[in-house]
Amino acid sequence: MKKIVKPAIALTAICLVCVVALAITNSLTKPKITALSEAQRTSAMLELLPAASSFDGAAERTIETDGGTAPITFFCARDAKGELIGYVFITSAAGYGGDISVMTAADTGAKVLGVKILEISETPGLGMRAQEAGFLGQFIGKLAGISVTKDGADTKQIQAITGATITSNAVTQAVNNALQAAGDEFLLADDGADLTG
Repeated sequence: MKKIVKPAIALTAICLVCVVALAITNSLTKPKITALSEAQRTSAMLELLPAASSFDGAAERTIETDGGTAPITFFCARDAKGELIGYVFITSAAGYGGDISVMTAADTGAKVLGVKILEISETPGLGMRAQEAGFLGQFIGKLAGISVTKDGADTKQIQAITGATITSNAVTQAVNNALQAAGDEFLLADDGADLTG
């Protein structure tokens, strides 16, 4: 019996020490990780909307889309005088290798000012090309209702990445969700207050 009890007590003690050490480490590093994440997000937003001086805190909503519902996080961008100059949306859509997280900046008329990929895990050399400026630049100036084409894009279309139509469609869906949101009543708070005001 002693041969079982002693090792069990030792293992329990080791586990407790490890749990306490991990909890302490987490409590010390979590604020730093959060601050770093927020700084990276703000840097990305300023890259897309350099005229902004500040961004109102994140608001989260769910919108109705053709495929069901989609969660959206958005920020109101303001100039040095505090005037609303646009929005930044974080949306996602299912790509070939998993969800693609997209940041879209839009002006107050719901026109695209810039697009940036935040998270992507697509096929190297194909879907990963969605991060390239040549692909993302196609969205600038467009309004909601963007579609993907393989045969020469018009003003409401973007040219698909060769060999990565699923990825192209996913990024386009994420941008369209953002643009739909820009004109939706989801910009109101739960109590009906206008978050843009």
